[in-house]
Amino acid sequence: MPASQWSPAKRGLYVMSKPPPPILSQMGDLERMPAQRGLERVHATVLALGDLAELPEEHLPTVLEAMKGFQADAFHIYFDHIAEGKVVALRSRKIQRGMNTFRKRLVRFLAERDFHEVVVPGKAHVTLRYDRDGKGDEPIQPIDWRVDEVLLIESLGGKSTHIERGRWQLNPLLI
Repeated sequence: MPASQWSPAKRGLYVMSKPPPPILSQMGDLERMPAQRGLERVHATVLALGDLAELPEEHLPTVLEAMKGFQADAFHIYFDHIAEGKVVALRSRKIQRGMNTFRKRLVRFLAERDFHEVVVPGKAHVTLRYDRDGKGDEPIQPIDWRVDEVLLIESLGGKSTHIERGRWQLNPLLI
């Protein structure tokens, strides 16, 4: 769908990683993080699994059933600059190999269970604000964390509400 026709999900279903409290605090200290932004919703999206407002009622139970037995290794995620586009976001100049490997494994796992309604977002990012602030791009002290679990979140568009629908622990890193 062309970007000009894209509209935010009303009830988006996402696999995401939420930073641990010390990292959330670090993000909250960034000058470009709006003071009114609720840190409890800050996340890095791993996969989008559709808009529940536009999908059959059985979509969520189908996703939950498809995820049974999913296993993957923990991975690191890393951000080294703030980029301004349609939103202001943390981004990385490095390739996110761990996240890319995780995404491929999850997409393959779901496809093997005949679940194909998956959208792999572009480069990993964490949205700081959902509008522009006019300050452009800038480097930051790196922010990174180990992703030990992923969550299945229903995000209610325009309501600043996240509803947890599932949670999966990842295998610990052996390094």
